[in-house]
Amino acid sequence: MKTGHPLERILQDYEYNKDRFWRSELQYYKCLPNLSMALEEAGLFHKDATHRGNHQRRILKTSRDFFAKGLCSDKIKTRIEKSENFEDLYKIVDELRGLGIGKLTVYDTTMRLGAFLEKQKRKRFRPLEVYLHNGAMDGAKKLLSRGLIQGPLSSVVSIDVFSDIFPGLETWEIEEVLCLYKHNF
Repeated sequence: MKTGHPLERILQDYEYNKDRFWRSELQYYKCLPNLSMALEEAGLFHKDATHRGNHQRRILKTSRDFFAKGLCSDKIKTRIEKSENFEDLYKIVDELRGLGIGKLTVYDTTMRLGAFLEKQKRKRFRPLEVYLHNGAMDGAKKLLSRGLIQGPLSSVVSIDVFSDIFPGLETWEIEEVLCLYKHNF
């Protein structure tokens, strides 16, 4: 990539600002004392002790209550305790989708719970592939239309699709860049 190229500027801006995004939220979940608390906080869509995640601010109370109740149920808690990776965890949380809860909320909740489980199980609970939903999909489509990546695109894409233009970024960071900078591509 040439110096001054728009993608280079985007990556520089992301590198400078990235601690403001997922990192502080994931750190909050890593510091929670137990899985019950993590499930409760994730069910309320908290990004920290006092704030709801921006993506979930418009979800109706009835939908939030339904989701939180399901997430905190003994059956789901037991399955989450047994999950081995992000993909397992995502499938469990995805079963609660509906009634106002979409794929973006499932992804965000899985990232939050994954951060807690990384600490508890001392193993990686981050996605191995790039999850494209809402804004991230819009960003990927813009890159595709400009010939910067090759398609087809689906809701889950191999990191290889983006490795040339986003070298060194993790899958969840690529999702973040696609969403945050979709209007800049």
